[in-house]
Amino acid sequence: MAEEVNKGVLMVGQGVIMRGEIKVPSIALIDGTVDGVLEADVVNITENGTMTGTTTASRVRVAGKINQSTTARTELFITKSGSVTGTVAYGELEIEKGGVFEGSVSSTK
Repeated sequence: MAEEVNKGVLMVGQGVIMRGEIKVPSIALIDGTVDGVLEADVVNITENGTMTGTTTASRVRVAGKINQSTTARTELFITKSGSVTGTVAYGELEIEKGGVFEGSVSSTK
């Protein structure tokens, strides 16, 4: 039963560095560092997490850092500790007070 719950899920733990092209069918939880291309249904960058490169997902939640290019087809949520830098395309955008966005933005709608 546990295998089915975690099917298609990627967790990059704190202190882990991953580079390359990564395709995740379900959820990508980033608590470490990813450098490259990340495609998933849901991307969750924790306070410790950093993603540099191209990020594409239906929903993206950022409590850590994303740099370069981000596409959140449905929703991009930047928490008060989150920072997004670069080019962003989004369906809906929400930034908590204290969250940081620097770059260019466009809507996917």
